[in-house]
Amino acid sequence: MKQIFTKLIPKSFALSLNGKSAEILYDKAEKLYKKANELFKLGYNHPKEYNAAFELYKKAAGQGLAEAQCKLGVCYYYGKGIKKSSSEAIKWYQKAIEQGNAEALYYLGRCYYDGKGVFKNYSQAVEYMKKAATLGYAKAQYELSMCYYDGNSVEKDNAESLNWIIQAAENGYIKAQRKLALCYYGSEHRNQNDAKNKHNDYNNIPLYHIEQNYEQAFKYFSLAAEQGDGYALYMLGECYYNGYGVEKNYDTALKWFQTAAEQGSLNAKDKLIKLGES
Repeated sequence: MKQIFTKLIPKSFALSLNGKSAEILYDKAEKLYKKANELFKLGYNHPKEYNAAFELYKKAAGQGLAEAQCKLGVCYYYGKGIKKSSSEAIKWYQKAIEQGNAEALYYLGRCYYDGKGVFKNYSQAVEYMKKAATLGYAKAQYELSMCYYDGNSVEKDNAESLNWIIQAAENGYIKAQRKLALCYYGSEHRNQNDAKNKHNDYNNIPLYHIEQNYEQAFKYFSLAAEQGDGYALYMLGECYYNGYGVEKNYDTALKWFQTAAEQGSLNAKDKLIKLGES
């Protein structure tokens, strides 16, 4: 009888079960994991939901799902739905890492960086971040970029920093998209009035000395705006208003300013007042 494994079925399932049995168990674990993710998000405003999320992660992790093993480690590390335990967190990170989980590599790196459950070791932390970044984990790519930019536990290297922040931006990491967009946008147009806005990143923009490119700036502002980033929404308005990287369009600019203002952008609110549209 022909086996029905696909490349989507992790080795942990394939090693212990054959054919349809592995597929059914994997589907069950995935459903538990997805439901746990929903509850975990609710936990931000309703902490009791973390307890339910933890139990579902635990079931899925016990069935061998690497993503759930990693998230179970996160629960233990931050005390979400369970008492904090760095040793338990590391145990589950390592189980996920055995299956090649990039997110778990990143979090184990954080353990070494923070000295939680292990002796603090910045070099080891960076090594785990490199592994996670190489596997495509965007948050690790972004933080590795900042390590190279600041010379934190690695030799300072702007070219390597730029390489990793581009990869993080292309993989959907909002901070990377926003910062890269501002690098391409150019410092002479930056408005400092939004210092109180949580989306303002002007005080920490890498200076890669790359050539100003409004088209690239527009691209990365657009990618961040698609994910609801308030500052990027405002900057899209500026791009349309000034014709930076896109054809001038007052109505479209106004739409983006209004959307950004609804999300609390002080710059966008000021702009609407100046345009008489508030």
